Amino acid sequence: MSRNFSSHQRGADSRRRNALPADATDSKRLASWLATTTSAIERSLRQTLPADRSALAQAMRHATLSGGKRIRPLLCLATAAIGGGDRRARSAAVAVELIHCYSLVHDDLPALDNDLLRRGRPSTHVKYGEAIAIVAGDALQALAFEIIGKSNIPGATEMLARAAGASGMCKGQAIDLQAEARSERALRRMHGYKTGALFEAAIMIGAAAAAIPPAGRKKLQDFAAAFGLMYQIGDDIADATATAAATGKNTGRDRKLGKATYATILGLPAAAQRHRKAAAAAAAALAAVPGNTGLLAGICARGVRA
Repeated sequence: MSRNFSSHQRGADSRRRNALPADATDSKRLASWLATTTSAIERSLRQTLPADRSALAQAMRHATLSGGKRIRPLLCLATAAIGGGDRRARSAAVAVELIHCYSLVHDDLPALDNDLLRRGRPSTHVKYGEAIAIVAGDALQALAFEIIGKSNIPGATEMLARAAGASGMCKGQAIDLQAEARSERALRRMHGYKTGALFEAAIMIGAAAAAIPPAGRKKLQDFAAAFGLMYQIGDDIADATATAAATGKNTGRDRKLGKATYATILGLPAAAQRHRKAAAAAAAALAAVPGNTGLLAGICARGVRA
């Protein structure tokens, strides 16, 4: 990918790789890696997106550059770092984030979740109109596949396509729209598609970039499933307890709309217990992966505290 992380970032990578701690959950070193890598992701996104003054380009930039934790590209790069493949995974990590941003644009549309606030700013359809928002989401998805198709990571395009399409996010969204998830088991199935599929793709693309052996990849799949569950339960708890200022999006809407969530089905105490259980399962799966998984462990630990 020609529009990519800066040469400054490349130089920092080699120094940081040698300095990676055996346990990257060490707070200062983890924080340094997260800050440097997130900044590099932001730069790459800015350079990759169209920058003309058209409504389409501006809507794409609004949808993508309005903040966000960048957790999916971080997971991709942290996984790739296990086998020294993080440089190879950079463009793929950006592609994963573009798919996520496209999905948020479409999720917020009046026909779907009808959310007016995203990352503390007006949703894309609120600022640019529904029609431009739809096209901007389509363009972000197309750009993601243009980028990942050039990544030369075996299976990366197929993994991302499965995660984004009728076997992943779209399937989960359809289940959600039809209000079919009314039990914990059904909810877990729905979010496995809607949320978990893209987490798994991010991690497994990173594993492919690092050429991690099959046994390690299986454990990483287990980690991805547990991490996705932990993340979704945490999101549901935040929707029930946090403010819009804290989350960057309108909260309490799930309850008002009568939507099933882990918080509404289980109650907050039981949901918190499931959250801790999922975090423990993620940590156990990660412990069985050969190599230095400290970056992933650190990201997971931060997710537990969030």
